[in-house]
Amino acid sequence: MKNTLFSLLTLALLFTSCTKDKEKDKEDNKDYILLQKWTGKHDSKNFQYNSEDQLIRFGYTNVESGDKEYSYTTITYNNGLPVKAETYLRTGDNTFFRDQEVTFKMDGQKRIVQTEVKIFTVDGQLARTNKINFGFSGNRLETITDESDAESAYKFKYDVNGNIVSQSYSSVSGGVSLTEKFDATYDNNMSPFAGNGLGMLIFAAVPNAPFETEHLLSANNPLQIKWVSTRTQKKEAGPDAVNIYTDLYEYTNTIDAAGVISGFDYKYSYENKFNGEVVNTQTNTDKVAITAVKKQYK
Repeated sequence: MKNTLFSLLTLALLFTSCTKDKEKDKEDNKDYILLQKWTGKHDSKNFQYNSEDQLIRFGYTNVESGDKEYSYTTITYNNGLPVKAETYLRTGDNTFFRDQEVTFKMDGQKRIVQTEVKIFTVDGQLARTNKINFGFSGNRLETITDESDAESAYKFKYDVNGNIVSQSYSSVSGGVSLTEKFDATYDNNMSPFAGNGLGMLIFAAVPNAPFETEHLLSANNPLQIKWVSTRTQKKEAGPDAVNIYTDLYEYTNTIDAAGVISGFDYKYSYENKFNGEVVNTQTNTDKVAITAVKKQYK
């Protein structure tokens, strides 16, 4: 179910929030964390920045193949604002092709109110184009709608600390209804994605980003994220077919003396119930090492 969410959510950007918050943080001389590397069992994510500590390149490497890069995204700016992100994927013959291009439309308050996403084939042909619209409450993202699926909508709520505490999604298609709800808890330490608009930029620019939305858009580090998804198929005769999917993400964070997260132990648990009976379960674990430094706004 989270894959459904990411296919839409990775296209959104709260740039007004990060721009205004960044300006205020500069005035208050607040610190932020510059994330450099994020390494798990199988993959490593690497971050490169310009002189203003704005992300200009994000790459994935495969740890098991000697850190061979298999995907990367480049981001271009105009007058300090991101205008385009291009993602490239490695093919079987070890060449890269442009897989996706994201461009951003901003309103008068410098908020991204729409993204246009172009998907390309391996031989460079345009496969499809899609547009996503964003609704705001103040500087916080409140809703996301996909122009290709008018019946679908995502909604967000935040706590007083700036962490996502409530998300819901619903859709109806072909007699099948889908609802998704989640709860999350956080520690009191600064997220490495919160500073300098990093998480929000990855959230917008990188397709199927390998991070949970709660990591990217929240002010603090998640401790637990729980999703419950219900898929109901109406039947003309007999009981409806109801599948309930539960995804539980648990994090044991390690924080260094400077208050910077240096890694976490991770456990993922999954359960599927069909009409009340458990039909599938799964558990995965990982240990993530994080390289990051604390900096102060100039």
